[in-house]
Amino acid sequence: MRSNSIVNWFVTMFAEHELEGCSSHSGRRTFITTAAKNVHCAEGSPRDVQLLAGHKSIEITRVYRRRHGRAAAPGRVALAVSRAAIKAPPPRH
Repeated sequence: MRSNSIVNWFVTMFAEHELEGCSSHSGRRTFITTAAKNVHCAEGSPRDVQLLAGHKSIEITRVYRRRHGRAAAPGRVALAVSRAAIKAPPPRH
């Protein structure tokens, strides 16, 4: 699957669920912010979040931790993604 295909999938999914202001990148931001906030619960570190996010610098990852609480509608994005995952066809290998 190409990256544009994934972006288009998110655009379609958010439109179907009438979610305005959401994007594939807002989902990424929500994931990184949530992971940065909760990584200690899994006995992880900010470095683990950095690796998951693919950030070259730990300072970029730390920005997400400082921004906690200001992420774009995390509950709405998570709900839409979980609903869409139920309807999504299995990936082709």
